Amino acid sequence: MKNFLLINPLRAASRAFYLNLTIQDTLEIPSRIAVDVMMLQLVQAIKNQNPNQAVLIATSLKETLSSENYGLIFHALRPMLYDWNVSRQMCITALKIVRQVFEIEIVFCPIRNVGKSLLSEYNRSIASCLGEWCFTSSCQFWKRGFDVATLSASPPNAPVYDSFSKTKAHKDVHSHMCYRPNFYEYWSSIFLEAFDELHFISYANFVTKPEETFKHICNITGCRISNQELFHTRLNGLANRFLWSNPLILRFGEEHLCRIFIDLQSTIHHNKDFFNIHYNGGLSNIQDNIHTRLPKIHAIIQEPLSFGLFTPELQLLTPKERQKVQDPEWLNKRISPLLDLYDDAFEKHHAFYKKMYTQDKDLIRQYFQKQIKSENRYLQKLSKMPCINLDPSF
Repeated sequence: MKNFLLINPLRAASRAFYLNLTIQDTLEIPSRIAVDVMMLQLVQAIKNQNPNQAVLIATSLKETLSSENYGLIFHALRPMLYDWNVSRQMCITALKIVRQVFEIEIVFCPIRNVGKSLLSEYNRSIASCLGEWCFTSSCQFWKRGFDVATLSASPPNAPVYDSFSKTKAHKDVHSHMCYRPNFYEYWSSIFLEAFDELHFISYANFVTKPEETFKHICNITGCRISNQELFHTRLNGLANRFLWSNPLILRFGEEHLCRIFIDLQSTIHHNKDFFNIHYNGGLSNIQDNIHTRLPKIHAIIQEPLSFGLFTPELQLLTPKERQKVQDPEWLNKRISPLLDLYDDAFEKHHAFYKKMYTQDKDLIRQYFQKQIKSENRYLQKLSKMPCINLDPSF
């Protein structure tokens, strides 16, 4: 098999690719967070003029892999280009190290409709302005977490939500966008300095006909797809983001906490991609079929739900605390009152964000009309270059 790198140029559903590939027993996929952290550390080492350290950073991640057949999924492409304060040449050097250390032969680039990509990025920026999809309430009700001793005594009262009266001016949302004009020309020129060729994948075809997309990936790399369970599961919607962004936080006094993540039952047992830049990990003590306790969320997502304890935090608890939180009866007694409040918060925030997203469609078409035309012209030019391979549906 040829080892590959799959990148996320502009809102191209890297999580959906990650989850579909990570459940395969024929290849190994490290978490996106692990790859993003490696890239951040790589470019910082290069910026500090320490190329040997950069090689060691890449080698360290490779040594965690147990299979010779693997792929990397690099999600934080635009942060690297725009937010990490590194030069174009530093990005190229980092990518060359990744190519060398991981023996990358193939780079896949899912390409999405430019206008829809910019709308999606604008929506992400709205979320950034309003709190990154987090439930926003008075007194930081969800953010500060819940002391387990207090929960055992009396359930909390429902909070007041204060985000629904907040709107952001277009100029504020625009300034938070991780996008610059001539984006496709910029990132493709960097990758073509580091790699011999790029393979463009149709995002639209991936969404509607994932079987064809993964067949193409298999034909190019020589890997084999053994599990199609998630091919038609919605993995990147607004509702999914509320689940990842709003764990239940249990506090054991001032010293320890343990987050409980709710996710789709079909993905939670495989996902090691929970959002913490300092460490990443999967979930422990997973309880399935909890959607009966979250009827409003289930009505929106229409998928069975589960929850689990965030493993890196669980391991930091004292043995006594760990014993308690791993006891299903003890845990359910304390979080059951929270689940009703969580279900209500989810429904309210989902409706609010969806309304905010919908009302800006025409604005995007008007404001970014020049950029959309320019990016499309360059994509057409790029797709005709001999160093660019297109999937049959592109």
